[in-house]
Amino acid sequence: SKYWKKELIEVSLIDDNLTYTLKDISILTLTNGLHSSLPTYDYNCIRYFLNEDQSKFIFQLGDKVHKHTTKEKLNSTQLNLF
Repeated sequence: SKYWKKELIEVSLIDDNLTYTLKDISILTLTNGLHSSLPTYDYNCIRYFLNEDQSKFIFQLGDKVHKHTTKEKLNSTQLNLF
């Protein structure tokens, strides 16, 4: 969707040309947006890319980093999916 493209793609102007790059994400946080008391899970984000034919982002995740039930933060770049 347009929302996720805005969240995941950085647009910059270099030599009068628009350049699109994917943001660097090291941790992907999965949460249940319907109930805040359920646990959230943090996973290493190995890589991700935009499948332009299907207009979908594809994520390759690594090991689970952390499980927590509060809003504590890790000191790294995170993407929170709700």
